[in-house]
Amino acid sequence: MSEQKIFELEKRIAALEQQVAELKNIGHPAKPTHTYDQPVRTDKPSWQFSRNPKPIREDPIDWEKRIGQVWLPRIFIFVLLLGVIWAFKAAADNSLITEPVRVLLGFAAAAGLAFLGDRQISGNRKVLGITLLSGAVTTFILSTFAAHVLYSFISIYPAMVLNVLGIAGGVYFTVRHKSQALGILVAAGGYLVPFLLENEQGNVYLFAAYVFLLYMSLFALSLKERFIILLYSSIVFLHLTYSAYAAFSGFGLAPAELITSLKVIAVSVLLQQLITLAVLAKFDRFHSQEFPLLFSSAAVTLPWLYVAFNSRPAQFQGAAYVDFSNDFFTAYDGFWIGLFLFYTALSLLSVRNKTGGKLVLFSSVAVFILSVGLFRLIDMYELKAVFLVESVILYYLAITINSRFQRAGAFLLLFFSGWMTIEEGLLMERVWSFETLTFLILLAALGTIYRLFNDRDTIISSDSRKTGRLLLGSSLVGTLLVFLTVVADVGLQAYSGNLQSMGVSVVWGLFSISSVFYGMKTGNRKIRIFGIALIFVTLLKLLFVDMHFVSIVIRSFLFITLGVIGIVMSRMFYAAKTE
Repeated sequence: MSEQKIFELEKRIAALEQQVAELKNIGHPAKPTHTYDQPVRTDKPSWQFSRNPKPIREDPIDWEKRIGQVWLPRIFIFVLLLGVIWAFKAAADNSLITEPVRVLLGFAAAAGLAFLGDRQISGNRKVLGITLLSGAVTTFILSTFAAHVLYSFISIYPAMVLNVLGIAGGVYFTVRHKSQALGILVAAGGYLVPFLLENEQGNVYLFAAYVFLLYMSLFALSLKERFIILLYSSIVFLHLTYSAYAAFSGFGLAPAELITSLKVIAVSVLLQQLITLAVLAKFDRFHSQEFPLLFSSAAVTLPWLYVAFNSRPAQFQGAAYVDFSNDFFTAYDGFWIGLFLFYTALSLLSVRNKTGGKLVLFSSVAVFILSVGLFRLIDMYELKAVFLVESVILYYLAITINSRFQRAGAFLLLFFSGWMTIEEGLLMERVWSFETLTFLILLAALGTIYRLFNDRDTIISSDSRKTGRLLLGSSLVGTLLVFLTVVADVGLQAYSGNLQSMGVSVVWGLFSISSVFYGMKTGNRKIRIFGIALIFVTLLKLLFVDMHFVSIVIRSFLFITLGVIGIVMSRMFYAAKTE
């Protein structure tokens, strides 16, 4: 084959290869290049780019690992401690171990558990290590208890120092290993310490100081490590510890001494509330989680102040007891008024600084304190009217600052005060009475809240808005019907039962036609249906109730009146249909 033919053949092969490459590019065009000045835009959402997305599968729970690494050490450290305690008891019963040796062995066991726990965590066996460290703290506290209470080797102050050292060691390991679970156990042991010391009269100041300092230590630890569960646990343990101490003191102290102890505890609780508020408000560490924390803390502070600063020692037939004063003005009233003004000032400051989150928090606490304080100023019989007005103000504030919590509070306040108003209104004896005034306030409150809900509360979803309008509108119409029924019945109570029954039936008939008229004017179909239903209910009342108790004269008047109302109502519907 000549060189010329070989050259031509290679040329044809190259041409064929180029054609094949072009044919391939027809099915898979080359990707165009883009710049940041001309970004790629597509009508499809990004999640549609993958035609066959793989479903996300959660890894199955490794029960062998969870049981073996998590639950086994937790269960069997408890079994181990029980075994050690029984071994100590058996050795003590057989005089094999003296009392000093028992205490020393307890401290040695605590140190050994702490060493082993730290080593296990260093070896990436954290759950086992945390369990051993928990056992170390528990063993140390129990050994101190044995040395102080059981064997009287040390007095209360050295025992307190040893317990503080044990708790400090637990806090150190909590910080070192970032373990919230260990911190919670240390907190439980720390709050238990005062009950493991011999009780001596006059130690309430030492008790309150210890519990307060323990809480502040746990509070600082929670802030540093963001242990929100530890923070809530420490607050719960704090109030449980104070409550247990107050309950135990009530059996052994004279009323005057008990009141002094309660005052010391109440001041400690108040300081805890204010310091927690100051720190969280300044650093804003837990954001939305600080709201239930501070609100619940304020809710618990007020009862402590009431019990401590609204009580006095008294005697009855030679027996001393603690009496709660109903007089105004006591020290407790000074506290709740001061707290209300304090949180009100913080609310105004939040408005000035435009910090909406803090405004919701501070205003909610202020309203709560005022509501509780009103029980001291106003009798419960009259307080429901005040709460009705307060529910309107609270709801207006809620939609202004957009607070779901205050919305819920306003509706709860409206519900309970409205329920009490209707319940007591049913027992009305005179038309012109305080019950009538309260009924009118309830109707005004329902109407105002309905208008605010319908016109001003713009963030409510459409489904919630329909449900809310139905509930509020039904409550308003139902309350108005109950009010008119009670007024008609009470207003005619001086007359015979026939006239009373007639009055109620006439009121129902007039209310039904008024409902239909209002529904037509406003285009509200539900109100029109209610009016039609009410006229039939009134007819049933005439047939099955009034028919047997009223005279024929009253019966004829009722049926004529109801018949006229029904015909007029039908004429209204006919006119509306024609138009």
